[in-house]
Amino acid sequence: MVRTASEMESRPPIMEVHLRELPCDVLATSIAAIGERKVSSDLARRIAEHTEGNPLFAIELMNLLKERNLITDQRDGRSSSYPPRSAR
Repeated sequence: MVRTASEMESRPPIMEVHLRELPCDVLATSIAAIGERKVSSDLARRIAEHTEGNPLFAIELMNLLKERNLITDQRDGRSSSYPPRSAR
């Protein structure tokens, strides 16, 4: 479909929205809500660092870690162990 210049000018302008990275505690809550498990503060911090606080990337990373069995459950029911400290 070819649009004329007058049709394009009549549309509202596109608005660009800049979002800041989510704080680690908010990101941990988001991951827990999606992943149905609580996340240790250390794991949340490392995921936040790795994904620069982007919730989409954090959730996808958490799903990948679960899929590859790279996270473990602690006694308090929180997930941890990504990546193993020795792998850094």
